[in-house]
Amino acid sequence: MKAKLLLLLLLLTATQLPAQHKAQTLNIPASVQSKNYYLLTLLQHDTGTRQLIEHDAILADLAKAKIAAIREAQTNCKDALCLTTSFKFTTQEIQTAGDRLAALYQPNNALGRLVNEQLIPSYTYSLYNNLSPKEILVKAWQQDAQGINNTIAIYA
Repeated sequence: MKAKLLLLLLLLTATQLPAQHKAQTLNIPASVQSKNYYLLTLLQHDTGTRQLIEHDAILADLAKAKIAAIREAQTNCKDALCLTTSFKFTTQEIQTAGDRLAALYQPNNALGRLVNEQLIPSYTYSLYNNLSPKEILVKAWQQDAQGINNTIAIYA
């Protein structure tokens, strides 16, 4: 279960002051995670959205495949580059997860409420304000996933 939640966290969290303020008003601790991967932090803390995502068969399969790849790398990799590469999201994984988030998004479901009541008002992803809420969700996911990849590339 911890591995699944970790992957959910990775699959589903910008460094702007409004995001920090919004995180505090939502009872989410202001942390590096909430500042750098705000969407993923919201997804982690919102029970309804987390359940929606965890019960999606395609995202569950993606999570299982990612966990399996990481475990295989832990066993078979002979150097740090090999291991850290397994932690990064591939372009296909980012695309698949983004497509699923878009498919799951409905204005009145838990994910839609999270986007419309928390994500958009936070102004964390204000570069995308001219897009629809569903498109903002996908762009926020892509930005957070790429941010995780960049963090791994720099610090791991």
